[in-house]
Amino acid sequence: MRTLAMLLAVAAGTALAQHGLHSTCVLVPDAQNGFHGVSGTIDFLQKTETDPVHVTGMVYGLTEGKHGFHIHTAGVTGADCSSTGGHFNPDGFTHGAPTSEFRHVGDLGNIDAYLNGTAFVDIMDTIISLHDVERNITGRALVVHAFEDDLGLGGDEGSLATGNAGARVACCTISQRGF
Repeated sequence: MRTLAMLLAVAAGTALAQHGLHSTCVLVPDAQNGFHGVSGTIDFLQKTETDPVHVTGMVYGLTEGKHGFHIHTAGVTGADCSSTGGHFNPDGFTHGAPTSEFRHVGDLGNIDAYLNGTAFVDIMDTIISLHDVERNITGRALVVHAFEDDLGLGGDEGSLATGNAGARVACCTISQRGF
């Protein structure tokens, strides 16, 4: 019996080494604030503690153009995206671009929706984590905003806080997945 348990533990460890940690979330529209029709699924994969997190998925039902795409502090309560708090920012920095030296951990920039309202997501991020305790995004919310994120370059207080990305049109709680 002990040998079987050891074999299962080794197999689980091997699967983790091959695949890493995987989290996902299913977007729901912020019906509390009158938004409807936005949906999608976003996946997060981090192979090892030192690898970037690969963020992939699709978002449907957006207006054409760029939309702010951020990790917020708390998970979603009901379908109310305002329950997610502000951008995930354990370092206390101002808002910035994904490539900025100083930025909120949750600043993932923009996704770009085509004329048909679909945005394809394919981001590699070295700041968020599925492993590290202080930068772990599991249990937090992903939020899609109504407007383009100005990446902290707008020259006003709103830009330095949120990128002036506007209302929260859809959100989801990021949950860990097994393989």
